[in-house]
Amino acid sequence: MSAVIIFNDNNFSGDSLAVDGDIFDFSATRFNDQGSSIIINQGTWEFCTDANFQGQCKILGQGQYPSVQDVGIPNDSISSVRRRG
Repeated sequence: MSAVIIFNDNNFSGDSLAVDGDIFDFSATRFNDQGSSIIINQGTWEFCTDANFQGQCKILGQGQYPSVQDVGIPNDSISSVRRRG
């Protein structure tokens, strides 16, 4: 089971990306500015709207987030992610 799963549609639907470590820049993946919902299975993670953990960032703990907008992350804006705990 991956630590984080990011989905490109709300409510955990659409394509998904499994994350187990820091991603400095999503532009090398098909998921740059695509995240709409998140499942965090392990740890605490920081999601940022720009590459290299810049821009607007939000730290989230273990849980299910059916809409990133509900936790203050603009929809389709995640460009980097890293483990924070």
